Amino acid sequence: KLIELRLKLRKQLMSMNDLSFFPESHMIEKAIGDPLAFGNYESQNIKVLIGVADLALLPFADVDSKIIKILKSGSDWEKYWACLVCSQFGEKAKIFSSTLSSLTEERNLMVRMRAIEALALVSGKNPMPGLIEISNNSNSRIEVLLAMNSIALFRDHHGFDLNPKSFSISVPKGEFSRRLEYFAAE
Repeated sequence: KLIELRLKLRKQLMSMNDLSFFPESHMIEKAIGDPLAFGNYESQNIKVLIGVADLALLPFADVDSKIIKILKSGSDWEKYWACLVCSQFGEKAKIFSSTLSSLTEERNLMVRMRAIEALALVSGKNPMPGLIEISNNSNSRIEVLLAMNSIALFRDHHGFDLNPKSFSISVPKGEFSRRLEYFAAE
């Protein structure tokens, strides 16, 4: 029954060109003017991203070779989702630590963020320096907020230390300013 439901969901996601397979920062930059046209244009890519995300539903031994191939040579958004899949597999995906580590230098800050998160979840590497660097270097208020949400998760639920004075954000004020207040209050 669960597999049947999952297949129905997959079919629905593909038919509606679900834009949530892209990070919010990308959607705001590319889709805000005409989300339907953007969804139609990205329809094939969305189907591929759904396939990558679905790897997390299968046994790790059945998908490990597909994951490493995507991490090494996929598109930015395929790598983004492959990092999320690694996070889902946790310590089983530790074998990808070296590849994930190389993705922490990616030009695309959202891919970099997901690689940093995955490394923390699969191998325990401290994500804070990399996430703070993304926060400090991004030109997007949305990317800063996404990175800060991740920082809050790792600080509050995984025990990583945070020095709120490490932030030197250059983008104009946005929703992330509430996160800064939250971090400073602790």
